Amino acid sequence: MWIANQFDTKAEAFKIQGSYLSLTNRDAEHLLDLPSQGEEILKPPQTKNRDLFDEFKTTSKQGAHIKLSSLQEYFQTNKGIHDDNFIRRFVLFVIGVFLCPTTQRYVSSAYLNLVEDVNAISAINWTSLTLNHLMKSIKNISTTKGVYLEGNLPLLQLWYWEKLRADNLDPTIDYTMRDKPLIQYWDKHKAKKRYKIDTTYDYGKGKLASAFHYIMHVVVCHPEITRKGTASNGHTDD
Repeated sequence: MWIANQFDTKAEAFKIQGSYLSLTNRDAEHLLDLPSQGEEILKPPQTKNRDLFDEFKTTSKQGAHIKLSSLQEYFQTNKGIHDDNFIRRFVLFVIGVFLCPTTQRYVSSAYLNLVEDVNAISAINWTSLTLNHLMKSIKNISTTKGVYLEGNLPLLQLWYWEKLRADNLDPTIDYTMRDKPLIQYWDKHKAKKRYKIDTTYDYGKGKLASAFHYIMHVVVCHPEITRKGTASNGHTDD
């Protein structure tokens, strides 16, 4: 991916149009609107919950793993069941296909510690988890030959599209009057249009944005009364 190749390991940032740009937790929060409070997660816990692993694992010639295909099959054959193990399986599936995907078709058992306490799942700093996993992979491909880019690639793609605006090349692409998460405004039609711009004008062309802009709703005095304002790059008035 062109964007990943622009990463400068010394500057710890992406060099685009002569500027060094960092993909931050705040950026990821505004793009995806994942929980971002609490302790930063640099990597999943290294201890493995053996009981949960035995519950979710699938054994084959390749060994015992929490296979994505097995998780998906469970959802299809257990519709209507929403117990704690269903929630754990669902979160593991999201980790494996979206938040922290790898080239493997299974989820690392290290993530079991993050889903053990179902009531605590919503308080986990998922933004830092997905971002740090992605950045680790980007650094790996920058320094190691023969490795593949892994991680939340839609996050990287969206960040590039938001940082390097294309409305000066195609005025039909609008960046105004939007609320977070910004991912909701990049449907299939708009993504194809942006991809065509990148391939027509070459990557790295466009108008560099210093901040993300979106409409912020602030409750004032009464829940039914809101004030609309503009927040930039994740900085709000609260």
